[in-house]
Amino acid sequence: MRKLAILLLFTLIILSQLVKAQELSITPNMINETTTKKTFEKILNFENFGDSDIIIERIEISEEIRRIVFLINVSPFIPSNDKTTMTIRFDTTNLTEGSYRGVIEVLVNNTSNPIYVDLNVISSEEPLGDIFETIFPIGEMQDHTYIIWYFTIGIIILIIIITILKYRKRRKKKKEKKEEKEGEMEEVYYRSQEEYRTEYY
Repeated sequence: MRKLAILLLFTLIILSQLVKAQELSITPNMINETTTKKTFEKILNFENFGDSDIIIERIEISEEIRRIVFLINVSPFIPSNDKTTMTIRFDTTNLTEGSYRGVIEVLVNNTSNPIYVDLNVISSEEPLGDIFETIFPIGEMQDHTYIIWYFTIGIIILIIIITILKYRKRRKKKKEKKEEKEGEMEEVYYRSQEEYRTEYY
């Protein structure tokens, strides 16, 4: 039973990691900040702000309106308020290689200050929306969900097999004990009969 419990524990840990990986794939706002920053540097040119000033905190992708919202911490850019956040909004429909002007909203003490900035899209192969879908594949884990299902089904089958084997082993032991007990009782009976015959005959 202890081995079975350990096996189940490891199974739960592995499944939790797989689920976490799935969440990371389908919700871009949960992606690691460092990875996100490097990824965006490959696509967009943030020279206007300086490389060290950019910490991307959250990315939201809306499929309905195909708009990407960046929430960037620009506290080094505006030192007056450490909690200043900046949001870049632009429509990604039919955007290809070239420079585009995006609207930046710098929120200082909950007051919106719109600023315009040039964004340089450095990929000419695909529209920007498709590029983001490639980097943050919203439906990626749907294609790989079968791995989790197969893994889970495999573990369930393994547990069932182990349970059946243990049950059969226990049953065999009980049967052996029963036969042993019956053998002992039979031996005692024959011995008592032998003693009776010896005594009276």
